[in-house]
Amino acid sequence: MKQALYFITIVIVAFGIDGQLRAQEQTKTNKQPTRYIVTDLGLAADQVEGISNNGSLDYTATLPDGTVHATFRRHGKKSDLGTLGGPNSSAFYGPSERGQVVGKAETSTKDPNGEDFCLYGTNLICLGFVWQNGQMVPLGTLGGNNSWANDINNRGQVAGQAETNTPDPTCQPPQVFQSLGVVWEEGKIRELPPVDGDPESVAFGINDKGQAVGASANCTTPFHALIWQADGSVTDLGNLGGTVNVAQGINNLGHVVGASNLTGDTTGHAFLWTEDKGMQDLGTVEGDFSSYAFSVNDKDQVVGISADLNGNFHAFVWQDGVMTDLNKVIPPGSQLDLIEAFDINARGEIVGLANDPGHVFLAIPCDEQHADRRGCKEGDAADVQSDTAERPKATLSEHARKLLWQRVGGRYRIIPPEGTTTGTGREDTVLGSSACAAGGASDDYLSEDERLKSTVVYGNCELDAHNKLNGACIGRGVGTNYCLGGSGGTACPVGSVAKKPGFVFCLQARRNIPVDQVRRCPLP
Repeated sequence: MKQALYFITIVIVAFGIDGQLRAQEQTKTNKQPTRYIVTDLGLAADQVEGISNNGSLDYTATLPDGTVHATFRRHGKKSDLGTLGGPNSSAFYGPSERGQVVGKAETSTKDPNGEDFCLYGTNLICLGFVWQNGQMVPLGTLGGNNSWANDINNRGQVAGQAETNTPDPTCQPPQVFQSLGVVWEEGKIRELPPVDGDPESVAFGINDKGQAVGASANCTTPFHALIWQADGSVTDLGNLGGTVNVAQGINNLGHVVGASNLTGDTTGHAFLWTEDKGMQDLGTVEGDFSSYAFSVNDKDQVVGISADLNGNFHAFVWQDGVMTDLNKVIPPGSQLDLIEAFDINARGEIVGLANDPGHVFLAIPCDEQHADRRGCKEGDAADVQSDTAERPKATLSEHARKLLWQRVGGRYRIIPPEGTTTGTGREDTVLGSSACAAGGASDDYLSEDERLKSTVVYGNCELDAHNKLNGACIGRGVGTNYCLGGSGGTACPVGSVAKKPGFVFCLQARRNIPVDQVRRCPLP
């Protein structure tokens, strides 16, 4: 499943098929939720991936020429980590306390099988890397051409996925070779086996004890959320009733977070797994339909994303049985809408994404450890701080938009059913049967009443990175929130310039799909 499985996790959050919202039972408490102050780290061209306990950050920055580079930030100083000879690289999770960063980077060599493992659209060989003290070191494979590094612990062990030279019949060309979860350590690579006959596996997170978590699946869908012990043994973490499950993060206590579909696979919820209690449903933000947990610290504080059926996202923090929408506990004067909390460190500091649009935030809790922070003292008029003198108000640039595709449309993408395509030729921008909603989309969309009566789905013509039609049509299924992709036919002439650029926001892929708001197209 190679590049499929490590991005496929968001399929758990099966947003948007018809059905009633499930009631959420949350533990009641008289304790006031922690208040947070928020720092605006700038546009999503600088997409933060992780935060260490000493406050160092790693992220992916977009350069003036449109390429993206993994970047390390410590004490406000940014370091471009470069690549492995190709034009692009990205950082994931971390960094470690020793300042090590991991991710993916392109080489200068074309993949002989035409694969686009890195999802940059260049078809160059892609390798996981470890960076430290100015040097980017490539990580090996399992006999194939490509690999990907997802997380690193403070012992220098790296978790990720590596390609073999064994064909996987569940994959679609040109991605036809099996990939397995791996741990790299001191120049050696160790396989993390799948379960129940699954051909593919992937490791997303690893703790300081060497326990790794992830999933196994076929090339399109993750079925089993897994934990691998340091001795190589594997345990299926179970499920919340559904068939699609992914383990995303793990703390040093061996507690695991991720997401699991509920019975019927109509939606997915964030979970916390412990050896004594098994998989616990964390629910959603009040009124929401689905949730997904990304990270957990040693205090069992969990962060992630929650969404309603209308495509509204809420960054959350969960602790002691209560899920809190971070937007409810930041200063009232904040101009940021926090939509995704991606990582949390031991000090409770959170990094994620805000849609102002496409800004990255750092949220600092006003607790005993941060009592002296500006904005936390009693009487302070806390408000959003900014790393820049003037925060941009314009819509996302093409550079930033491309980066968002890499982040939320690439890393968590799904492979579409056979025969379904948006016509882009790039799998990181396909929708397939993704459950999506037209948040902020065209006024030309049919009303819900019209849609329910219709036997034809009407969408909008999709755009490429240059605001030109690529020949594809994006729309929603009849009576559902599923996004559909197909040929736009004569309604979407390839190469035509958009009359009114806009977006369709896809829930399951968690990303904006650029469309022409004026040009409608039918999807039978």
